[in-house]
Amino acid sequence: MTEQPESLSIEHREKNLVDLVRLDYDATLRTVQGVLSTGVSIRAAGFAAWGVVLGVGVNADSWPFCLLASIVALLFGYVDLIHATLYRRALARATELESLLDSYVDRLGIDADDEAAIIKTMARFEMHKFGVYRTMPRMSPWRIWTPYKRARPAAVFWVIYPALIVVGLVATLVVAF
Repeated sequence: MTEQPESLSIEHREKNLVDLVRLDYDATLRTVQGVLSTGVSIRAAGFAAWGVVLGVGVNADSWPFCLLASIVALLFGYVDLIHATLYRRALARATELESLLDSYVDRLGIDADDEAAIIKTMARFEMHKFGVYRTMPRMSPWRIWTPYKRARPAAVFWVIYPALIVVGLVATLVVAF
């Protein structure tokens, strides 16, 4: 017969939960940094690819290349939008974790004598869902409008990418006719 493990003291359990949230916060920050740096690289590559394809199309009087430039801008804009959405979600998660850790700081300080605040803080720690990727909702490629409305920086998604697409289409018409 196996023995039941000793139950953890409240203080030890609380310390373990705080350590897990800190670990989750570190993983979330690494995710934010990785998504941000990848997104910047994708945006730069997209602008460069668009410029090269459009330049080839205009210099060679090739309307298919000019049309391809618009398609390149559209595809890179879509991938950039996915990264912007992932960044926004990871940043929101980091903010939630900071709020959770802040409630623990309050529990140690200003709320140290408030039994209800201590119970509420412990409940928040116990109900926390761990894992950066596990807690992110899946993105549907067909429901693009909602993330597009909230995409940041707005100037890139509402002005620059549409302008690149329009310039490619205008160049297509000019070269074709």
